[in-house]
Amino acid sequence: MNAAVSTEVARQLDSGEHVTRTHTFSEFFNRMTGRGIRWVDASGQAHALVMDPGDAAAWLAEFARRIGEADLGREETLAALTEAKARGVTGRMVHDWLHACAAQKAGCERLLTRNTDDFWLLGAPAAWPD
Repeated sequence: MNAAVSTEVARQLDSGEHVTRTHTFSEFFNRMTGRGIRWVDASGQAHALVMDPGDAAAWLAEFARRIGEADLGREETLAALTEAKARGVTGRMVHDWLHACAAQKAGCERLLTRNTDDFWLLGAPAAWPD
């Protein structure tokens, strides 16, 4: 979720070349209306960003206007889940695995994420946005 609200991602979305799974919307809403995003700035000051549900829904509506959709159909999802064992996918990694499969289907060159380790383990090219 950190990647979705980064200024680097927002700048890149202006190019109109980016896609996401619609599942990202529920992940974003869950995180931002729950524990939110926390970080410490260069001076050591702690910050947190948590959204009201209405603000999160409005943010997502704007985000959706700026990004394309790359989802897997039923058979593609089932095939990806069948392949999960060979990729070492278990538990919570299934969400990242399906994101990686959808990105591959869409012909993406890389995934913008702050969870690069999991995606690299899955063999998906991932980049840390600023």
